Amino acid sequence: IIPGYRAGLGCWEMLVRQSDPRGFFGDTPTNLCQRAQIMPKYRPPLNTTDTNEFRILIPDDWKYDPQPVLLAGSHSVAKSIAPWGLHVFGDKIHFTATAPDPENKSGNGFKVVIRREVPIIKERWHKFRITEHVSQTTKNGYYDLTVDGVNLCGPKDYYGNTLAPDDTGPPYYQFGPYVFGKWPVGVTFRRVFMVLG
Repeated sequence: IIPGYRAGLGCWEMLVRQSDPRGFFGDTPTNLCQRAQIMPKYRPPLNTTDTNEFRILIPDDWKYDPQPVLLAGSHSVAKSIAPWGLHVFGDKIHFTATAPDPENKSGNGFKVVIRREVPIIKERWHKFRITEHVSQTTKNGYYDLTVDGVNLCGPKDYYGNTLAPDDTGPPYYQFGPYVFGKWPVGVTFRRVFMVLG
């Protein structure tokens, strides 16, 4: 991760290479990943509303592929699940939001409650504003997503808990490319540019 300047903005250049070491805290032998991420120390208290604003630029050298790459998200402490996440799939950025689902015995007891996608325009800044009301037991949590000034979801789309009742604390955030699983053929690096705040 290095500071840089791209398309008119000072930013972080975040680069992951296929040759980088695998493994990070929390990774298991069957889930080794490679990442270049910023993880702020701040964690929103339970039953509060928190907003993250950031910009992402996908450069011309990004090769589209169906293998997902995480770009940003919140992460549960004990459940190994992301309450919300932004992934690149093919030529789109996908937003997913999850909620506890006691009936779901696989998937860590969660279900996807919101899915949205945004077409990628390379070499252009995409501005994201994601608000989450963090709810563990009060059933008043929600997600609100605005991309490039257009609101794509809000409390009307989901209203309930965003964390499992038995989770051990509020979520933490991660920003930057996170490559998990196999690399696509012919792809040796993943690079994005980000501005936080």
